[in-house]
Amino acid sequence: MTILLIVKRFDFGGAENHVCDLANWLHKKGHKVYLAGKKGRQFARLHPEVTFINKDFKDYLIPLHVVRLILLVISQKIDLIHAHQRLPILLGSWVALLTRKKLIVTVHGRSRFDLRHPLARSVANKIVFVSRAVKYFAEKRYSIAEKSVYIPNGIADRKTINKLLLNRINYVSRLSDNHFMVVSLLIKGVIPELLKRFPDLEFYITGDGKRIDDVKLLAANLNKSIGRFVCEVRGYEDGIFDYAGSPALVMGVGRVAMEAMAAGIPVLSVNCKRLGGMITADNYFKWRDYNFININADPPTGNRVTELLTDYLENQHQHLESANSLAKNVKRDFSMCKLVDEIIDMYNSA
Repeated sequence: MTILLIVKRFDFGGAENHVCDLANWLHKKGHKVYLAGKKGRQFARLHPEVTFINKDFKDYLIPLHVVRLILLVISQKIDLIHAHQRLPILLGSWVALLTRKKLIVTVHGRSRFDLRHPLARSVANKIVFVSRAVKYFAEKRYSIAEKSVYIPNGIADRKTINKLLLNRINYVSRLSDNHFMVVSLLIKGVIPELLKRFPDLEFYITGDGKRIDDVKLLAANLNKSIGRFVCEVRGYEDGIFDYAGSPALVMGVGRVAMEAMAAGIPVLSVNCKRLGGMITADNYFKWRDYNFININADPPTGNRVTELLTDYLENQHQHLESANSLAKNVKRDFSMCKLVDEIIDMYNSA
């Protein structure tokens, strides 16, 4: 099968990581893959035999993009289009409509954005959701139940890490305006409070975005006030784990949480909207289908985050044992090899 994947920007983020892994695995399983999007840091991970087409998709250039994609589909005899994110989904819908090719779309964020154009909902043969919660609310908003399917993002096989730096916590996220509020809460309030009881604590921040310079300034101010290195902003990293020594706690959700748990690292589920708590055997199966977000939780507060991190640091051995036992579940449930087989089956049946 010859497949065209479309993504807006091939850079840092959960959707972008997923598209890169999907392209590589589809190639590994014998399919011819084309990938169109704006070239970014994911390009370095892409298999050299996947054909990358550098396109800077813009809303005001939709007619031009559609024409060029149609020419690509015709000239390369594309069998199926798989679009990710709002603008690529709209572009893919026009191209599929005009070329009569199969169209699969994946909703990585909110359906009211990714599926807001009626053409996307009507033309798509299948609509993939990476979160059951988003799928549920999308089906209540739109008449798409007969074509919607849940397939989570997968992760590459990963060995359990044996050497963890017990004094290191890592917050991993895109550094957007919303997530900056959480990082600011941590650097200004939570970490200084924890240092009173755990003076050797180190706090790392992994991620990129338009607020990264503001985050670096907050980190520098904290280090200066404490009088030693406490906080480091790592920026974008292809992988958040160093096998020579990794953080003993990761804060995040979604793919970040999955990769950490697969490596045997405890995870505190938190983003700008929900503070779920530690992921354990008691909540794993409930949160698994919602990108490891506790959809019933309240937004994070300084006091509550401090309480949860204090409990973790005081009972670290227990949390590490729990994380080790969860690793096998994550590797089983989110194996990229298994999930790509599901996606290929969907392609064939669409």
